[in-house]
Amino acid sequence: MQTKIKITLFLLSAIGIIFLLSTINLSINIKMEREEKEKIKNELLQTVKEKRAIKKDLEEMTKAKIDTQLKLDEQERQAKVLEAKIDSERKQRGVLTAELKKKKEKVEELLTKLEKRKQKESKLSKLLNKIKQEKGKLVLQLKEREKKGIILDKIVVRPKEFCPVGLRGEVLIVNDEFNFLMIDLGEKDGLSAGTILGVYRDRELLGKIRAEEVYSNISEAAVLPVGLREEKNIISEGDEVRSLK
Repeated sequence: MQTKIKITLFLLSAIGIIFLLSTINLSINIKMEREEKEKIKNELLQTVKEKRAIKKDLEEMTKAKIDTQLKLDEQERQAKVLEAKIDSERKQRGVLTAELKKKKEKVEELLTKLEKRKQKESKLSKLLNKIKQEKGKLVLQLKEREKKGIILDKIVVRPKEFCPVGLRGEVLIVNDEFNFLMIDLGEKDGLSAGTILGVYRDRELLGKIRAEEVYSNISEAAVLPVGLREEKNIISEGDEVRSLK
């Protein structure tokens, strides 16, 4: 009987111990499970935070990408505008270069003409001075003869009956003091002393002149008062000289 009691007590103690151990183990498991849940919860929270951060980074990256693309598009547009502007300026520069070349050629041509005109004016000026000197000498000779009482026969220069047709030139020098002018017609053109020519401007007859001294390429002519318009110094350099119809 006592043995049965001992066995029963032993069994009860064992069961108690086992229950206690089970309780302790259960408590430990519950604690560990709570800790694991807490850990998983923390990891989930961290994951959510990281996900939000990643989402935010993605949004910022998307926005940055859009901004970058917009900037690239704007830069490309500006590059096209600049390229078109450069192309337009290049074409304009080409046109200006061509115009400048033409103007340069024109200036060179004008300078050449000016140089030729200067040379021509120099020759004519020398000839004019020579003619003035000769006229001065003639005037002095006439005065000397008048003083000596020598009577000179009046010299009359009659126009030749034949006047070459098609003569065309221009007035080179006008001298109002001696009432004569120089023209660019001479013996080579078929002109001879005494020939009557007309001076025109815009097809209008200004007056008539008579060739007095005829040289190879130029001639000295006297302005005839008959038919001359009343305006003073009406004939000027550059007026046209041609045969009378």
